[in-house]
Amino acid sequence: MNKRFIMRIDLTGPAKKKVLTLGESHGMTQLAIFSRLVEFFDNQDRHIQSAILDQDSKANVAAMILKNMTK
Repeated sequence: MNKRFIMRIDLTGPAKKKVLTLGESHGMTQLAIFSRLVEFFDNQDRHIQSAILDQDSKANVAAMILKNMTK
């Protein structure tokens, strides 16, 4: 069994409501939701991660998406 770690996160009111709704609609715990989200995020390309975290300008993100679409 994987070792578990306890972390505290702060959510906005709307984000908390969305987590509760997701949990109820999919029959999942909040722990399962966050664990899967982190694993999913980690498996994404670095550029996608940067876009999600809003670390790139919108123009750079658009250029990156267009470049990847032509591959």
